[in-house]
Amino acid sequence: MSGPDGATLRVVRTGALPPAMNLAVDEHLLEHGVGTTIRIYGWEPPGLSIGRFQDAAQFADVPGPHVIVRRPTGGGAIYHGDELTFAAVFDARRDWDTDQTYVRLHDAVRLALQDVGVDAERVGAEAPSPSPRAHKNAWCFAVPGRHDLVAPDGRKILGSAQRRVRRPRDRVLVHGSLVLARPAATPFVAAVADQVELQDVRATLEAAVLAALAEALEPSNRRVELPLTEGERAAAATRANRFAVRDGGVAP
Repeated sequence: MSGPDGATLRVVRTGALPPAMNLAVDEHLLEHGVGTTIRIYGWEPPGLSIGRFQDAAQFADVPGPHVIVRRPTGGGAIYHGDELTFAAVFDARRDWDTDQTYVRLHDAVRLALQDVGVDAERVGAEAPSPSPRAHKNAWCFAVPGRHDLVAPDGRKILGSAQRRVRRPRDRVLVHGSLVLARPAATPFVAAVADQVELQDVRATLEAAVLAALAEALEPSNRRVELPLTEGERAAAATRANRFAVRDGGVAP
């Protein structure tokens, strides 16, 4: 969706949504959106999202008041508690392959973190793939991989995953998870709260991440903040159950 003045970068802030609805909104924007959209959001209740090809039964006994959902993107499982989650959805670019997309967006978030006093580095291209199958670990943040952002102690603080579709157009969805406070279920992750007081930087960091992603994706366009339309919410609601995981890890 473009703004009335022709700008192609749309910003959507939905706040915290139920986990299945979050994934349904992102998939709808991937398949039916126009131009570039950045959505910033949270999770209520907390979500435990598993990668598109993971076995949900591995996570049936994870403690905590969360809902298990299956992402349309790949990668390992993520416990979404107090974090800044973004979805970047855009038409595929000829000069942005999968690796280049991670480099550009993760470098943008790294700069945003620096703006609020949080140190992070991007893992180099020589590192192994962040695939959970490659690392034999089911959790996305357990072992940093190529292009992930890591804190000074080497633990992962930002990870993302992609999905590309060819129809109706060649489009890309990037899911990104930036850990603000460490969930009890995943004590091995790094968090923004390790380095700064969250209450002092939360709003500033969200604005900085949004601005940095916008600059990376559409540097020549003005941002237009547009909420989800009633039609978009309704369309997402009709598909939300597809992402829910029920009955001991059996996806419907």
